[in-house]
Amino acid sequence: MINRRRIKDKVAELLRQFSVVQPPVDVERIARRLGIRVRETGFDGDVSGLFVRKGQDAVIGVNSMHSEQRKRFTIAHEIGHFVLHISKPIYVDELVLHFRNRTSAEGRDPDEIEANAFAAELLMPEDFVQQSMSDLDNWDDEAVSKLAKEYKVSVEAFVYRLTNLGYMLDL
Repeated sequence: MINRRRIKDKVAELLRQFSVVQPPVDVERIARRLGIRVRETGFDGDVSGLFVRKGQDAVIGVNSMHSEQRKRFTIAHEIGHFVLHISKPIYVDELVLHFRNRTSAEGRDPDEIEANAFAAELLMPEDFVQQSMSDLDNWDDEAVSKLAKEYKVSVEAFVYRLTNLGYMLDL
């Protein structure tokens, strides 16, 4: 079972540390400020990204063939590994539908599930989303699409986040 409070607290700490007060969250800037190098490369197959840590060095590799929204999610996911899973030196994540890899899609790998939850919280912080939703007069497809663009995430990711936060959408 993942500790969502721990994830939310870690993300809130990063947002405060780097003075992020509104969307979109600049995940590349956060990675750099944490001392993580981000490199785009053309991965074979369904690999969306990887994270390698060796001593004080850390690198996130991102699939250059993916959409900007997907790259942002991958970077946020790998930052999650950096922050949450300090003792593990390497992660390779595969893209299968909207999931990081088959294991996380099946809900069996707690590290991948945590990194996904971390990425969602970092890209779409609960407090930011609550404010955005309270500012809306109408929660229709157009409004949700506009917010997804504002957060620089896919509409699917934004709807999934809204659902996880308890918003009942009738889109």
